[in-house]
Amino acid sequence: MNQEHSPSGDPVDLQVGQRIRRRRRELRLSQADLGAVVGVSAQQIRRYEHGTSAAAPAHLVRFAARLEVTVDFFFVDATAALDADWDVAWPEPVRQSAEMTELIHSYRRIQHDGIRRDLFLLVKQAARRSALRQP
Repeated sequence: MNQEHSPSGDPVDLQVGQRIRRRRRELRLSQADLGAVVGVSAQQIRRYEHGTSAAAPAHLVRFAARLEVTVDFFFVDATAALDADWDVAWPEPVRQSAEMTELIHSYRRIQHDGIRRDLFLLVKQAARRSALRQP
């Protein structure tokens, strides 16, 4: 199976897993029943549901069909999960900076990979130049 392991529990994987579990239980399906949809064990479904393993996109599509939801159902509030994780990961002075927060949220909204990469390189170069000018 093509999956990423997340031993620390990625917040989005956890969010997706919780939504899989909730819907599976609503439909009174066992973990083995849901696993049969994509050919994985009940134990693997448990890992998905606990956020310790990320379900492959193809699996999410099949889960959605079996659970009678759209794929986006799994990602409702995923941004909030990321934001909560971001708040924990950064030091206090950075979290309190409205400018930094706005910059990061704006950067996340850039959909074009080339533009995002160009902006990253521009900021990196500006930081280097700024460091050289420091007394």
